[in-house]
Formats: sequence, C-alpha cells, structure tokens
Amino acid sequence: MRKLAGAVVLLLMSLVLLAGAPYGIADTDHEAITILFTHDLHDNLLPYTVEENGQTVEQGGYARLQTVINQERTEDPDLILVDAGDYSMGTLFQTIFSQDAPGLRLLGQMGYEATTLGNHEFDFRPEGLALSLMAVIESGERLPQIVAANLQFPTDEEGKIVGEDLQALQKAMHAYGVQDYIILDRKGYKIGVFGIIGNNAVSNA
Repeated sequence: MRKLAGAVVLLLMSLVLLAGAPYGIADTDHEAITILFTHDLHDNLLPYTVEENGQTVEQGGYARLQTVINQERTEDPDLILVDAGDYSMGTLFQTIFSQDAPGLRLLGQMGYEATTLGNHEFDFRPEGLALSLMAVIESGERLPQIVAANLQFPTDEEGKIVGEDLQALQKAMHAYGVQDYIILDRKGYKIGVFGIIGNNAVSNA
C-alpha cells in the first residue's frame, strides 16, 4: 500500500445504519454510530516536520492521533475504532518490529478494537511477523483483535503447512487469536468487521 502524504490518516464517519426499516427508511429510534478508521500508519509514532508555504510545520505522531480519538470519545463514548493494516514499517521503529512490535501494541493502548494485516506486515517475511505476534502476546498488554479473512497457507499432499516459517506464523496467529471477522454490538446494532488482504500483497511486500 502506498503511504499517504499525511502518514497518519484519520477518516471520521458518522453512519446512520438501516435496521429493518421498510423501503430503506432509517429507524429514527436508533442513534448514529461514529466510526474512526485509520490505515497506513507505518510506524509513524513520532511527529515529523514538513515545509508548507515557506514555514516548517510539525505533523503526525500517535500523540496527536490519541488526542483526536479522545476528543471524539467525549462526543460518542460508544464509537468504533478500527485500523486497516500497514501499521508497521516506514520509520526506524521497524527495526524492533519482530522483537517488540510497537505499532501493534500502541494500537491496543489507544483502544483500537480491530486491525488487519497489510502487505508491509510481511516485510520481514512470515518468520518476522510470527515473532512480532508472539512478542506482543508475551507483553500481556491490551491488544486489538486482528481480522484476516482470506489468508491461506499452502499445504502438501498430507495437508501439512509447507515450510517451517509458515508453520510458525500459523501457530503465532492461532496463539494471538486471529479471526476471519468479529461482530461488535453498538447501540442496538450488530456490526461485522473483517479484513481482506489484496492479491498483490506478496509481490509488494
């Protein structure tokens, strides 16, 4: 996935979902649901500077992101906070991805309910991703649910996963509790959240 100019992209959407109302008319008894959605955070934990109109401007960083999240929670404590992957790779923090996975751990600390695996989570190959998942499990911290609906492991004629690195990744994903999808209950609605990785993810990792 390409990095966006802001590196930290926050799309705020207030959705009024339709629930059993005839002819597509919204049920006015239900409240709007706020969804905060990020993607391609790429380990931009710290702010950075850019030149705008001849001036140096500081942007980004997880502290700013957390501030926005907290502000929105004051308006809607039941908001949904999710991420679409590529939370890692892009700054020097990637050098401790396998040992510490700071991006994933911070998503948990900021209250994210779910994320998925982007192509850059595989930059250190299956072994690196497996090590990062085991590292965050051992931290004992609150972690976001990982949803990954279309990851498939190649198997041999006996149905055994091919390669020790892929076997390690499958084991780590199982230990973490990676699921195809989760269902969230909000304001009388059941909302499904799932993650899908693109066809070109392997070649772009």
